Amino acid sequence: PLAYVEWFTAFHVVDPITGMNVVAPSTRSHCRYATVIPVTDIVRSCHLIPNWGR
Repeated sequence: PLAYVEWFTAFHVVDPITGMNVVAPSTRSHCRYATVIPVTDIVRSCHLIPNWGR
């Protein structure tokens, strides 16, 4: 089985209000970077919370 993965930047910034790490979509040539990978390559998942209104 395969999985569609949208990549994000590494953790570098912590939001001072929430204390949570801030990420952004990873891009290549100004387009979001995504790939299809084997599910056996997935080590862990991550739940992202949108930052509305900032």
